[in-house]
Amino acid sequence: MSRDIEVNPYKSALASFQPQATYPWFEGIADLEPLPGSASRRGREKLRWWAFGIIMQFEVPVLRRVLESILVFDYGFDPAAVTNALNSLRSEEYIKGARIYRTRARFGGEPDPNHVYSYKRRPTLAEMQALRSLYRERERVLDRQIGKPGERYVRAILKQSGCFVDVTQVANVGNVYDSNGQNRLDLKATAKASGVKFGISVKNMREWLRPDDKALKDVVKKASAHGVTPWLVVSYASQKVVDRCRGSGIKLTILRRQIVPAEDTSERLMRDVVRRLRPVIGVMPFVFLYAQTSRTISDSEVGQWHLNMVREVATRSQARRV
Repeated sequence: MSRDIEVNPYKSALASFQPQATYPWFEGIADLEPLPGSASRRGREKLRWWAFGIIMQFEVPVLRRVLESILVFDYGFDPAAVTNALNSLRSEEYIKGARIYRTRARFGGEPDPNHVYSYKRRPTLAEMQALRSLYRERERVLDRQIGKPGERYVRAILKQSGCFVDVTQVANVGNVYDSNGQNRLDLKATAKASGVKFGISVKNMREWLRPDDKALKDVVKKASAHGVTPWLVVSYASQKVVDRCRGSGIKLTILRRQIVPAEDTSERLMRDVVRRLRPVIGVMPFVFLYAQTSRTISDSEVGQWHLNMVREVATRSQARRV
């Protein structure tokens, strides 16, 4: 890893950015309740105070996406509620006479500015440089993956479940076309017991899938062209997506993990790389995919959980004419 990432103001605070690291901060602390005389005790207002509490405890500025991930993955708040609560924050908020600052800044190749939150002071130049450097490394390592790790993992789950046949060959994963050479799917598989054929689209991404995402219409359109049942496998999705898929006849599997290779292109353990990048990726969970995919599944409780998910799809499927 480059020196500008190893030597930065976030190195000493790195432990605070790891999953569940903020839990001890709030034991016996009442500051997270709405202040007396506050305008409302609605859920959004309470959620804002949880956000304030986290910002106040960090010794360094925190990115909005990191704050969101802590609230969602560590504390179980609904993603849409978190978004609404943070959207209502002003550029300056006063907490018992001290300010929480919201600074807008661009990082990497993202088109929209990011929000950076800090307590009592604005971010220093060194802090912003460190965040930008970490952000560049995140884009290089996590956003430009090769080898289709998500698609490979889903294929391995289907095969190892023992419930599916005619699963797409490894060489064709991510490139399954219809008879006209169009409507590309990632995988196809047939439930062994029912004979139902599925066309599978895998969305292995850190963002939460929203109900207006084109992926939902795409999988229906492409599966129809193949004459199969649409199946969407995603890392994360909101409850509204669950409801929409149920009403649209789309099988939906939410892995609640992003799948990444066990090593990066420089042969570093991705687990260690992710730990160092937590200040810009948050506490979101990962599955680290070994070259031998069956090892990834058999060596983890998460892998067994995902096996049960696809087995349930096979069990509930019923043969029908498409």
